[in-house]
Amino acid sequence: MTNEYELADDSRQDLIFTKAELLAPLLPGMEPPPHPMRLGDTDADYYLGAGER
Repeated sequence: MTNEYELADDSRQDLIFTKAELLAPLLPGMEPPPHPMRLGDTDADYYLGAGER
């Protein structure tokens, strides 16, 4: 395998995707971002794990 690849299309504009085209729709029960901190009371709990200290 190599790291070489090509993108091919008729125009450059067809290869540019918008944010709406890249994001999947929210499923029932999902809440839209930004999400509140639910994993702990502090930044350390959220980013480092509440039960891992």
